[in-house]
Amino acid sequence: MECSKHKLTSSGLDSEGLVSSYGESDLTIDSTQVGKVRVLSAYAGASLFPRLLLRVGVLLQRAPARYQGQASTEAFELRDLAGELRLNEAGDPVCEARLTGQRRPVRFPADGYEAQLELACDFDHQRLERLEARRDGEAPRLWLALWPTVHDGSTVLHAQIRPIQLAIPRDVWLEFLRGCGGADYELLEIRYPAASSEHIQRAATHLQEARARIAAGDFASAAAACRKVVEAALEESRSGTEAKDWGTLMSHLTDAKRGPEYSGIAARLKQLSSFAVHDFASDVKFTRADALFLVRTTHAFLVLVAHLKARLAESRAG
Repeated sequence: MECSKHKLTSSGLDSEGLVSSYGESDLTIDSTQVGKVRVLSAYAGASLFPRLLLRVGVLLQRAPARYQGQASTEAFELRDLAGELRLNEAGDPVCEARLTGQRRPVRFPADGYEAQLELACDFDHQRLERLEARRDGEAPRLWLALWPTVHDGSTVLHAQIRPIQLAIPRDVWLEFLRGCGGADYELLEIRYPAASSEHIQRAATHLQEARARIAAGDFASAAAACRKVVEAALEESRSGTEAKDWGTLMSHLTDAKRGPEYSGIAARLKQLSSFAVHDFASDVKFTRADALFLVRTTHAFLVLVAHLKARLAESRAG
């Protein structure tokens, strides 16, 4: 339990002189409020998988009822803090929340300042995607349940913290997604010949932009970015040949039967994504499901074009 203790004197203080938080709750022992637990910040952690780190402040303010009024207040300490992220106050857990870093207890009355702890919430990509679907472009709606372990030197005390409703700002959540790769983890490796990489690299950039726009809840812009991907794929297919239209290009890369069908897919992808550009003010409204379909299908088409171009380049080189 790594603690950094300091007096909080910056702007944005609440009535008790503490900086504002994303949510807070009282720490109670035998129904007596003895301290406060607050979520101060949220950010991405360095990890191979999506990791949300929560900076939690713990301030112990008074002794439990059993010790109040004694000439010498007996000390107690918070030795551990575990919990889970939830979809609602009563349950629906998302993942565990556990302390990271070096462990050090928070003591009363020795620690007269707010101690800061760090909780790690580890996601897999499937859970993160389900959270994103539930969020649907808005700020996340989550709860943090915490289970404290408190000792008075000889006894484990009956300590409780009511679940904290997290009010993580939307822009903070988007920064977390960018930091952990959550905005572009679906983009797979695209193999392409070095001599014609410019168009594919540009297309991949547009795909990343489209995925980021989905995370931001701007589904029409995500769809519009897919049109740029298709156009870049067209330029990639055209390089090294005099062909102009999709049908001829795809037939050149495949054969007379598959070429027209692939070109039809490309034309429809471009037409669907064009609605976000030319009919933006009309009744064409893109949902998150629409945008995801376009991004994933467009990505699959780009992978196909890159593969076909790489195979053609290898056959010519051989």
